Order: sequence, then C-alpha cells, then structure tokens
Amino acid sequence: MIEIWNPKWKTREVLIACHKVSKGQNLIRFTKCNALKGIYEASGADIMRCPIVNNGKLDCYAVPLAMLNVYQRNTSPSQNTDTQTAEQVLQPAT
Repeated sequence: MIEIWNPKWKTREVLIACHKVSKGQNLIRFTKCNALKGIYEASGADIMRCPIVNNGKLDCYAVPLAMLNVYQRNTSPSQNTDTQTAEQVLQPAT
C-alpha cells in the first residue's frame, strides 16, 4: 500500500516515489485528503510510463489523477467495466 498525503491540486497529479512502485498492481491511499477517501489502484507499467520529477528530496512519478481507479476487491481488471477514477470522484454530482 502506497500512502500519499495529498495530490498536487494545481496540476491534478500525484507524486509517487519511484522506489515505492512495483511492477504489478499498486494500491494507493490518501492519508490527509478527505476528498479522496478509499483505496485507489494503478498498474506499475502505467505508472512507470509517467514523467519522472524531483520533489526536492527524491525522484517521483507524476501520475495524473485520471490514471488512478477506485479499488474494487474481488474483481479482475477485465470485469471492471465501470470503474471510477480519482478525477471522477472529485467531480460534483450532476
């Protein structure tokens, strides 16, 4: 489980330390962001395609919020046809 305090709201990205990303499924939890409760997932292959930036201390992947899907237990990615992204969670209901 990768714990992140908050996303970068201005760029709508999440900085994930390069050393924390595994090649398989990565589970992400926001610890200080009330707007993004729950657990999100992204594949390591997708994260590793994102640009690498330095946060002042270490290298991180700059992952768009739209790449993070709400984690649903007991479902395979092929069964997840209506997954919701972190970006969609932040959108006001219409």
